[in-house]
Amino acid sequence: SALDILVGGCVLSSAQDPEEALNSMAHLTSGLRGLDRNPKLGAAVVHAISRIALSTWEAILKLEWTTHRGVPDAAWDVLKLVLAVGQAALPAGGIAQLAEVLSTAFAGSTGPAAAEALALVLREFGQESDAVAPLSAAVSAIFSSGMSMGWEAEGGGQLRKEGEDHLAAAWLLWERALRHSRLVGRGICNVQAIQAACMALSTDSPALGLPALGLLGGWLEEEEPSSVEIVQEVWHACMMAVHGIPQRDVLEALPSFIEALRDCREPPESLHNIISEVFRDCCSTSTLRVATSTLLDGQERDIVVVVDGLLHCARRLAVCRPRKK
Repeated sequence: SALDILVGGCVLSSAQDPEEALNSMAHLTSGLRGLDRNPKLGAAVVHAISRIALSTWEAILKLEWTTHRGVPDAAWDVLKLVLAVGQAALPAGGIAQLAEVLSTAFAGSTGPAAAEALALVLREFGQESDAVAPLSAAVSAIFSSGMSMGWEAEGGGQLRKEGEDHLAAAWLLWERALRHSRLVGRGICNVQAIQAACMALSTDSPALGLPALGLLGGWLEEEEPSSVEIVQEVWHACMMAVHGIPQRDVLEALPSFIEALRDCREPPESLHNIISEVFRDCCSTSTLRVATSTLLDGQERDIVVVVDGLLHCARRLAVCRPRKK
């Protein structure tokens, strides 16, 4: 049919530029949106979308198409469109085989792309009962792999620079799993992950700062009780993040997270000491007292004011501190 010929001209082959082909598929898929429900055209459209989806999965998973400049953004545009038609957008083995393939691919150079693809599958199928087990296994495997690649647990714990992209992808996938499914991802986050997120946050890691806040936000939703020491560590990481003058996206997300941290986990009795320890070099005693009181009792807009004030003190210190010769 004419539709088959049109799709055949778009799908990827080794002789084509992946980004150009994916852009063509994205435009074609956008034009087909909704036609899968047409009584006359539905079957042909679903078949066409299935061919496009299969080609897109190959683009994401084939190493030779992805290592030189990453998976093109058009691949995600295509998947977001084709997954809406349901099972027809999945490879022949269905969710179980796809989840296994993506979790296995995560350990390679295309790992972050595999995690992103699984996140899109979670968004569409995370609520389906027969998808919970394979998706849970895949998310758990990717989370564990990301931690082993990006975090050195021995010697007090240390982030691994070479594995930070995989670690960030694993954390973001887990956060999305919690968002898109009631069951997938539950119980995966552990103490080591929280400690790694705290270090990433307190050291203002460019690649891990925002994913770390996402992971800690997911941890707040877990029903398992947390030790006082862990809660103290998270508070300390938040204060260190402010003192370190964080990136804009982290700074904007911190006040709402701090409010959620206070409301979801009992603030430690040592909170004032934690704040004083971090900011004693740039804030007065009265400022620290007001900051503690506001963080304990204020609304998010009040916390924003406190964070901005502490940040101003940290910036002033950074400017005034003499440079080392």
